[in-house]
Order: sequence, then structure tokens, then C-alpha cells
Amino acid sequence: MKLFNLIFSIIIFTLLGVFSTELSAQSSQIITEEIPVRGNCNMCKKRIEGAAQIKGVKLAEWTAETQSLKVIYKSDKTSKEEISKAVSAVGYDTGMMKGDSTAYKNLPHCCQYREVAPH
Repeated sequence: MKLFNLIFSIIIFTLLGVFSTELSAQSSQIITEEIPVRGNCNMCKKRIEGAAQIKGVKLAEWTAETQSLKVIYKSDKTSKEEISKAVSAVGYDTGMMKGDSTAYKNLPHCCQYREVAPH
């Protein structure tokens, strides 16, 4: 009888483990979003994409022509808001928030897009 109880317990714990793993996998979704991000050049591209590579982000690709950051991320690991916060922390304005002022002032001159000097 003890052997039966042991085998039964192992089967139950195994099934519970499989079931809970499937539930957690179902709660996570792969999301694709476009986030407006202002920038100018390839240095901006490198900095923006690097900042967006936080935990859960699978792809971050910024395009100067569209002023847009395409991100693919896992919804249980991060969010559009967290990605925007990371990008704004390095000085870039997103569609959700203004870039950090100190970080913006420290960007190379070619990357500063807010105030355009008159010619």
C-alpha cells in the first residue's frame, strides 16, 4: 500500500507541475508595439535601441524616417510604459513621456533635436 501511495503522490505532483507551467505560459503574451521616439541619426538609433533592450524585450528597432521604435516583448516581463521609461531615461522623448533633461543635455550635439539653432 505504501508503494501505491508513493506512486500516486508522484503522479499527482507531476500533473500539478505541468498544469501550473501551462497556466503561467498562457498568461504571457508576445506583444508587438510601435512607440514614437524622437531622434536624428545612427548614434541615436544605437542609443535608443540599446536603452529599449530591457528584460523581456525580444526586439527593439528604431527608424529615423518614421521616428518610431518597433518593440516585441513578453507581456509578463515588461510593458510599453517600462520600455518608454527606459528610453526616456537616456534623453529621448517618446510618445508617452519627455526624455530626462540631464541625459538630453549630455547627448552629442547631432542627437539633440528639441531646439534647432537658427541659421
